[in-house]
Amino acid sequence: MDRWTRSVLVACSCVASVSCIGIEPESEDADETAVEWITCGGRVPDRTASTLSALPFQTLDRATVPAAASSIAWTWPTTTNEMANNFGAGRSYNEGHEGADLGGRRGDVIRAAAAGRVVYALSSCPDNDMRRDITCGNGWGNHVVIDHGRGVFTRYAHLQWLTVAVDATVTAGQTLGMLGHSGLSDGPHLHFELGTRARPFAACAAPQNFDRVYNPARLRYGAVPTTQAPPRWCRVSADEANVRATPNGTILRTLTHGASVTVVRAQGTWYSVRFRIDGRDWGGDASPAWVSAQMLSCTQ
Repeated sequence: MDRWTRSVLVACSCVASVSCIGIEPESEDADETAVEWITCGGRVPDRTASTLSALPFQTLDRATVPAAASSIAWTWPTTTNEMANNFGAGRSYNEGHEGADLGGRRGDVIRAAAAGRVVYALSSCPDNDMRRDITCGNGWGNHVVIDHGRGVFTRYAHLQWLTVAVDATVTAGQTLGMLGHSGLSDGPHLHFELGTRARPFAACAAPQNFDRVYNPARLRYGAVPTTQAPPRWCRVSADEANVRATPNGTILRTLTHGASVTVVRAQGTWYSVRFRIDGRDWGGDASPAWVSAQMLSCTQ
């Protein structure tokens, strides 16, 4: 599959792809990594049911947050830095509100709350000012799901439109889209979810639930994450993994599925690694080699 390089991402039809984007990154902090299109065999289903009562809702954990969340550096996903304490609030159609809401104006920038990889992106739902469609996106409307590693995910819902696509690697604070009120929304705001899930997301399928959702207001935004010893040995679990000179930096080469690496240290969701390939040693202080943790399967 051809890779896109940096700069302007070309607009396209959303009929055969998961998410379509067509804007120039607004700053140097915007994602400059190669993006691969996930091509689907037809229009991506935008819901699993046509009535609210028939939608599959999620299981709430009102008391805890995932243990792995303490090792992730979290930042606010909006500029307001104010989160409503409405996780678990009563709803007639499910066991409670499945996330927390952050207010704002339509078109405000929505940013990744932590580094990770986009694993699901739906952008075909209408804005409610144009046509109210509460079950589009299973109520989430246009939304993005990010995998932060170790089974921890976040979801950004009711967006007006998206600026990222599936498989994009994002940094904390990177723009994901614009605030809106698509889906089950009465006005412009961000519906923000923290969840865990054991199975991979299917990029070409209808919207999918987390196994369990937690109160994102319990996260420590702006705090230094708890350091944990990185794994010692890993294999590439994705089809391929890019080796970079710095975290999210210039691509040096690509490792194929099953290639083994030794982890030297961790920086957020990136691992500094050593490996030998084609008779050459990679990694170390003189020639650092970094791989995203989301691309690896590791053991201690």
